[in-house]
Amino acid sequence: MDDKKIYEFLQDWFPELKQRKTPKKKYRRDYREFSYWMGPIAKGEAYRGYLQSIDRQQHFDNGVESCALFQDRNVNAEEMQQRIETRTAPLFEHYEKYQELIGRFYELHSHVYDVVLEEIYNEVRKQEYRMLLIYEMDIVWVAVPDQPEKIKKFLRLFQRQFKDSCPRTEVYERFDLASSGWLSDD
Repeated sequence: MDDKKIYEFLQDWFPELKQRKTPKKKYRRDYREFSYWMGPIAKGEAYRGYLQSIDRQQHFDNGVESCALFQDRNVNAEEMQQRIETRTAPLFEHYEKYQELIGRFYELHSHVYDVVLEEIYNEVRKQEYRMLLIYEMDIVWVAVPDQPEKIKKFLRLFQRQFKDSCPRTEVYERFDLASSGWLSDD
């Protein structure tokens, strides 16, 4: 397999990546090298990149501010963070109020994480892009053009390229169960 292909594929999606030097052959199958290549780099006082991580413990450290797509489309990152705060505040309040009762059985950070992913997803979809998730040590996300066939090809290339380090990938989707018929009495 041509291990340079995945980098060329991404450079086609994101021409700005052509300015970044492709990793040397011996590092091209190293997921950490790949994530460094795709990740945010300093642009003046801000950061800009394509591969974004979300800190499970610090939900505002979620890559929204450094996302190249959001920067290019002038998405108000502060407004997005405010929406996240508005939606997560009740979760924290509920946990504080009932901590003694639900304590270790309540996965607060998982619920908060779901809200963060959903808000990012909503904005990515508004931009007519798709959101890919990559699971390794941390979960990271990348917004890619809404091109289903190219996305499938990218996911296959990705799995082959990094099969030794075992990161998994998926296209993130949100399903509205209420309108799907799953919750109806019919």
